[in-house]
Amino acid sequence: MSIARHLFSDKVPGKPKILTDIRVPNYNQKYQVKFKGVEDPGIVGKVLYYLLRYADVTTSQGEWRSEAVTVKNKGGIHHVILDKLDWGHKYKIQLYAGNRYGLGEPDQGTVTRPKGC
Repeated sequence: MSIARHLFSDKVPGKPKILTDIRVPNYNQKYQVKFKGVEDPGIVGKVLYYLLRYADVTTSQGEWRSEAVTVKNKGGIHHVILDKLDWGHKYKIQLYAGNRYGLGEPDQGTVTRPKGC
């Protein structure tokens, strides 16, 4: 844990919850990740955005990519699209809630895009 995260640990948001199925439909190169947001951690820590990071873990060269989602409704259901997923590959995903004090702890999971028909 970094010093900054430790200093503001009571002010950063909690962990959002990934609600999406882990298997990407084989007819689509895009994948919608559905998740439940978190409530604000008090008056000082309003949730400003969610950050979804994902990396291809099928190969050792998998680079982390990011998609940001701005907050429209705090604890509601949100969606973000993962684009250009490769056939037969597995992706690690990390979802964070962020505010002016930093990022909270991530929810994590994997998604798999089936091999082509």
